[in-house]
Amino acid sequence: MHGVNTAVAEKTTPLDELNARQRNFCEITVGNPDLSQTECARRAGYKGADASLAVTATRLLRSAKVRLAIEYLSRPYRRKLRSLREKTLAVVEMRLDKALESESVDAVDLKAAELGCKIHGLFAPEQHVVKVDPHPVLPDSHIEELAERARQVKHVQARVLDDEERPSASQESATGEEGGDGAS
Repeated sequence: MHGVNTAVAEKTTPLDELNARQRNFCEITVGNPDLSQTECARRAGYKGADASLAVTATRLLRSAKVRLAIEYLSRPYRRKLRSLREKTLAVVEMRLDKALESESVDAVDLKAAELGCKIHGLFAPEQHVVKVDPHPVLPDSHIEELAERARQVKHVQARVLDDEERPSASQESATGEEGGDGAS
């Protein structure tokens, strides 16, 4: 067994690659999503004015090791959030089914369901709808103008059709010569 390493390799996590302040920064960032990056850096033990701490936080978040550690720490939170969303949807479905079966709607249940869905981001962002009247009422002046344009279009169409029906000068001379040859 010479030359064979029998030591068991220890599992390492992305946190093992960081120093204490970097690790603290990652843990604070993941555990306190409402805090600013600057405040996370301050609480992690970095010193300086707000502008300096903002630069430090930005530098930390650009580091591949720090991003990997944040991703690693975020996994349990994402799993928990996914579970909460699924539970919220189940409660919403149950309450709506109950309301549909009994034909009575409890405003408190509906409001609770709505808030639960909003908290978990289950509603699409609000969109503004512009209502367009499919049959707008036009003022008389617009109607008269449209009628005049329609007459002009009809006039142009009639001229084009007349021109197409009339033989051109070259066609007339060609037909005239044929007619003259046939008469002789």
